[in-house]
Amino acid sequence: MTETYLRLTRVAPLLALAIVPCTTALGAQEPGPTAGGSADTASAATDPADVAAEAQPAFQMVRGFVTTADRRPARGLVARVKTSGGEQASEVNSDGSFLVIAPMGEGDVEIVVDAADPAKRWYFPSWVSLPVSRAGREQGFVLVPRAWQIPSGRYAEEWVEVNLDKAFERISPTRPESFFMWQIDGSVDVTNRDRPTSWGLESLPISVLFDRDSSTWTIEPVDSTTLWKVLDSMEQDFGLDLFTPVRAEDVPEGGPQADRTIRIWVQDELGRYVLGMAGSEHTEGAIRRGRVMIRRRRWFRDHVIVKHEFMHALGFGHTCAWPSAVTGPMCYDVALDVASQFDVAHAHLSLNVNALQRRTGARNGIVAAWNGQKRVMNAQLTRAGR
Repeated sequence: MTETYLRLTRVAPLLALAIVPCTTALGAQEPGPTAGGSADTASAATDPADVAAEAQPAFQMVRGFVTTADRRPARGLVARVKTSGGEQASEVNSDGSFLVIAPMGEGDVEIVVDAADPAKRWYFPSWVSLPVSRAGREQGFVLVPRAWQIPSGRYAEEWVEVNLDKAFERISPTRPESFFMWQIDGSVDVTNRDRPTSWGLESLPISVLFDRDSSTWTIEPVDSTTLWKVLDSMEQDFGLDLFTPVRAEDVPEGGPQADRTIRIWVQDELGRYVLGMAGSEHTEGAIRRGRVMIRRRRWFRDHVIVKHEFMHALGFGHTCAWPSAVTGPMCYDVALDVASQFDVAHAHLSLNVNALQRRTGARNGIVAAWNGQKRVMNAQLTRAGR
């Protein structure tokens, strides 16, 4: 199937004060140089460059906060800061806050939040590299657990291993997309993005409407009934109220009401081998609205086609990493007519982390955790010879 993608503190400087003698009372004579000229001569000889050098801060202060995607207490964690001048670490406090005072250096500042004891690592390490100008701001982290318990739905109470390497794994060298990554403006460097594209839990349920004006076939009442049977089944897969029906006339396409909506229509000019298309509009990883096109009216009853396209409208790309409702066109497996437990667990994770990032203002979530898996966990396994 073919999819469309819309373009979608430092420590305060130690002030070096140049102390100069106060002038005498009005009309008094300034003291002249002594025979040796020691005091005033030394003061006058002070090099301004030396004073500036002394005023430079000796430390890089990094402060931040940590919250967890599964709402567990942030215990047994440490924050590490590395600069070109050295490395320093500090425990994360019981309230999730931390403060690290590291040696000042040049270039970028690396920050890692990880378990103090790697053998007891429940969360992925969260790794980020920042320019010095940004490192002085408060750094927020949403930690991603290495296993997710699906709370409700078809797979209620099942534990699923979270594998971010697989979730970000491209379906092929020529198709740079994965379950957690869509191709955006030709760029595939997800490391420069704060979060993968998806809705957040606060956006649910998303309004779904038929765009009759854009359809090349007349939408009949039976089409709506058929579609909602499939979407109800999809909600049972996830155990979430994902969608709610609205009338197109109540949601002008150009108005603010169009946000938090998915428009669906029939488009028979998609191409001979194209069953459907889907896309989304987003801002900094937060989807604002989505769209779904189906080539034939009768396919509204097809669970494979409808769920596949609505998974894309929710923000998830193709994957070959596990059995999936959004199996990629380059994979050997056939797309499922239900969202698999791997789809559901990783989608739940994205919805939760994105919602927490927006609520707390934390910039670092799933992408920082993926970098932590690659740069910390995988590196440790390599050093251990595994």
